[in-house]
Amino acid sequence: MSSMSLLNLTLLVVLIVGVTVVPSLSVSVEQDLALTLEEKTALDEFKKLINGSLPLDYMNQDIYLIRWLRAKSLDIPGANSLLRGHLKWRADNHMDTILLEDFAAFNESYPIYEGEDYEGRPVLAGDAGEWDVRRGIVTGQQGKGERFVYREIERACQKVREKQGRGENVTRFQAIFDLKGFNLAQHGCIQCVSMYVNILLSFQDHYPFMADNVIIVNAPPFFRVVLDILRPFAQPPLRGLVKRFGTNKEEWRKYLLNIIPPNQLPVSLGGTRE
Repeated sequence: MSSMSLLNLTLLVVLIVGVTVVPSLSVSVEQDLALTLEEKTALDEFKKLINGSLPLDYMNQDIYLIRWLRAKSLDIPGANSLLRGHLKWRADNHMDTILLEDFAAFNESYPIYEGEDYEGRPVLAGDAGEWDVRRGIVTGQQGKGERFVYREIERACQKVREKQGRGENVTRFQAIFDLKGFNLAQHGCIQCVSMYVNILLSFQDHYPFMADNVIIVNAPPFFRVVLDILRPFAQPPLRGLVKRFGTNKEEWRKYLLNIIPPNQLPVSLGGTRE
């Protein structure tokens, strides 16, 4: 099974008493590719309901459909409702063409660094502490700013699908936010928090189980205020993805370099990439 192709994916059914998955840094891959008998039964029923009717080929694959079922704890009507809501959201927001849009101004003001971890998963890293979120909102760019974030998520998802198309066992991406420079004036305003909530809700409703980790470094002590505001909106699966580190560089650098090669990380995050 080591060369299992994700292009023609048949998820592995795991008998709870029969197979032990060896722990590794890529636990999420094994979790994503392995099904219990209960999940396999639910997936078969869900596929009959969908009947290959989704608009894009990748949406009809097992690895895509199981995410919606897991997001709703295998409740098939609930998963179908969530998925149909997602399709409407994609259509209403023209998500299928978002990668073609011009975000040149945002690319310069809010740089995103890209790389890969040791398992081949895409890595997106941003100096979020340097982003003047309040200024963007005051100047009427909140909608465009949110859309910029969705564009980055879409790019990461596309990279995951491209890797799957090449037969690589990659199912998720890594996201890193450097909060050095984070302050309540630029990032903690009411409108700023409203934007964070919108993005959070959209992420968990439209991209279930697509992130392997959401890693926050250089979080100042008062960042807990923002987290406490956001926490009620986050479902348990999303909460479990967040890894928060303070300003102890040795601590978070050791963690990052344990999962990501130094040449895939910018210098600001303890790597060697210029």
